Amino acid sequence: MSENNIVYYYDKAGIQLGKLNCVVGQEDHVLTAEELEKDSYKASLYENTLLWEGEEPLMAGYPLEDENKPGYIRLATRVELVNMGLDKLHDGEVIQDGVIVTIEQPNIYATWNINHWVTDFDHLPDGVKVVDADKQILKLIPHPNSYAKWDKSKQVWETNVNDLQDGEKLLPDGTIETIDRPANDKSHRWEWDRSKFVWVNAITQEELKENYFGIVSILKKQCVNEGFVYKGYQQKCRVLDITWLQCREKETFEDAFRNNQIDNKHNLLVPREQLKKVAWVFDHNEVLLLDFIDFHEMFGFGASFTQAAYIAEETLKSVKDFNIDITIDDFKLATQQFTTVPVFGVPQKQIVAKEGDLPAGHYENPGHKLGLSGSDVALAGHYNLSLEEYKEDKETTSN
Repeated sequence: MSENNIVYYYDKAGIQLGKLNCVVGQEDHVLTAEELEKDSYKASLYENTLLWEGEEPLMAGYPLEDENKPGYIRLATRVELVNMGLDKLHDGEVIQDGVIVTIEQPNIYATWNINHWVTDFDHLPDGVKVVDADKQILKLIPHPNSYAKWDKSKQVWETNVNDLQDGEKLLPDGTIETIDRPANDKSHRWEWDRSKFVWVNAITQEELKENYFGIVSILKKQCVNEGFVYKGYQQKCRVLDITWLQCREKETFEDAFRNNQIDNKHNLLVPREQLKKVAWVFDHNEVLLLDFIDFHEMFGFGASFTQAAYIAEETLKSVKDFNIDITIDDFKLATQQFTTVPVFGVPQKQIVAKEGDLPAGHYENPGHKLGLSGSDVALAGHYNLSLEEYKEDKETTSN
């Protein structure tokens, strides 16, 4: 007995009922028969008791008489408590050879049935694969994508590629790669090829032609609007420019005619220095004083330039290979090939006169046969009309 232990005397009847609150006394040692004979009180008190040695009395557990140490108490084991119905085995626990053994749960879906684990294979969640049915070993197969469906018979995730959206590609591991669609432009119209999982250019030749013609028409209008070069200055061919040019030509011509400076055949009767000059503002606020001959010449430049722009448009639209990347510089250079009038924006070294070209300032009015003036030709170009369409609109308006 340890020197710190105390001997506790428990009422035997209480212990037999499983009670621990039946301590009747305590001593610092086990009283001998001689000591009990000398103390009749304690002999009577400890007559039907069982002993427990320890630093403290038993406070918890179920007491039993110790069969290996008569007259003493021990606590019941858990197996004894289970056998007495005072405790229950947990799921996975069985008693083998008087010992509680824990059987590991084979998977999180297995349930305990009396003395063994049972897995309901018919009602496993999607994505749970049976690796070994006898050992009830399962494996969780992650959901590879939002379209995949679990095939219970094959125990695999299967994805129907027809469910995928455009731009989605099914990879060998079942995941989905999203491929961004390139931006559509004048030469590309992207569509998703579901068999090859790639974006393909589905634009047709007819669409290319339509886009190309539209670009050329826009470039022609831009070229005409930006105009030509006259005496080193940019002269635009917008409606307002043409209208003011027409007014100034008429004003200066009528002044010369009224003052007998020209005859009926428009021949000069006086030195040119005497002709009336008016201020003409070019682009960038550059100003020159011009007479009616200058204005007439500028009209000639404008008509030749506008005619060249029309020819350039017609020529560019007659090609078989449509250059969608054509630029305004390309169009201006094409226009320059059909006139000696300097096209604004084209370096002078790129102006190539061909046989039959008229000198700058002289032109054959393309609208002459239709009764159209040089300003009419320029206006037709601005409005993107053929000379025939412009003449018809003009006659309709005048009527």
